[in-house]
Amino acid sequence: MIDRTRHARWLILLAALVAGCGGPRAYDVEVTLDESLASTSIAVDIIGANASLAETLSEVSVNEYFSPGNRLRAGVDRKTLRFVGDSEETQTLERDDPIWDTWMDKGATQLIVVANLLGSFDDRTGSADDRRLILPLASDRWRGREIRITVREGFLDLTSRMREGD
Repeated sequence: MIDRTRHARWLILLAALVAGCGGPRAYDVEVTLDESLASTSIAVDIIGANASLAETLSEVSVNEYFSPGNRLRAGVDRKTLRFVGDSEETQTLERDDPIWDTWMDKGATQLIVVANLLGSFDDRTGSADDRRLILPLASDRWRGREIRITVREGFLDLTSRMREGD
């Protein structure tokens, strides 16, 4: 019985060490609308994704993703921030929002941020499309617990600095 207890304690300690060394975690995601876009209406979707969903979301056309009735958008667990006319300039998805539990339960390792920006854009895959950011959720890639993004005219701007990764 003592060996089992000791073994269980080692497993718990090992799990805690692994989680503290780069495992995915929740962040405060602060999204700010550039003042040049203050009178426009923009939707920004934030999605915690596992590898399979991240691949799908990186390959889908952003124009198609935001088209009315899109099944992928309708079926994905997402948080939508809506900037409309005189709405707040900055909105935050808090790290204690229940959506994070949903994402983590599904094995999220990446954060996908997609904006429905006004204008004509060429669809590109992955982060080559300036309306989409694909960000790691690994704790060793970020300084602190906040990810800051600014929605600018024509692109999403990651204003938080990431640590170098492998």
